[in-house]
Amino acid sequence: MNNKKILVVNDDGYDAIGIQILAKHLLKYGDIVVYAPATGQSAQSQAITCFQAINREEVFDYDYKCYKVYGKPADCVRLATGLEDFDLVISGINNGFNIGIDTLYSGTIGAACDANLHGISSIAISAPRGRIADFEFLLDSVLEKCFEIGDSFGDEMYCLNVNLPREVNDIKGFKLTRVGYFVDDLTMIEYNDGFKPAKYNLDYNQGDLSIDYAAHMANYISITPLTWDKTHNSHLNKLKNIFE
Repeated sequence: MNNKKILVVNDDGYDAIGIQILAKHLLKYGDIVVYAPATGQSAQSQAITCFQAINREEVFDYDYKCYKVYGKPADCVRLATGLEDFDLVISGINNGFNIGIDTLYSGTIGAACDANLHGISSIAISAPRGRIADFEFLLDSVLEKCFEIGDSFGDEMYCLNVNLPREVNDIKGFKLTRVGYFVDDLTMIEYNDGFKPAKYNLDYNQGDLSIDYAAHMANYISITPLTWDKTHNSHLNKLKNIFE
């Protein structure tokens, strides 16, 4: 993985602790360039800025090239890839895990998925909220595992969603997972009239460690391959007879 040009993005902002830790560790793997929002842009998914210019400003405070972008996480990817060529996009480290239905809303995930639209493989990394620094000791082993997975794809494009475990103690290792039907409703806002959105269905098997949330709760580092394609393939096959 050495000597690769890596674009580093996030949704917490260019000066967030997570992206600083990530960029510092990536310096040993290649040429690192950060394009990240000027301010926090959580829950922006793959939203983009339309009908106006997206400006960037170079920041000289770090040991890597860094631009703060006046836009959203996906804007950062689009701006950077329009100006430079990259071998890989890594998004994070997000302040808070991105598991289950969170993957639909997360700006961290949105930036990683948007990289695939530009023909670039990507990795999104998230950690428990407020505890990113606690897991820094894991980062090199996590990156090495992700690069090993990436090498196995050859020239095929990929997008990996990585969530660091729930607790620092008694980490079980890595677990390959799928997206589960779970959302962390603790971050739901309370509206002015007191109404709160109904909770999502939390129906998942805690013993099924192939589900991202169950693996996370069991203290594994979960790795889930994602795609931007939202086609419901089983329904597509079911309905084909209507059109034949």
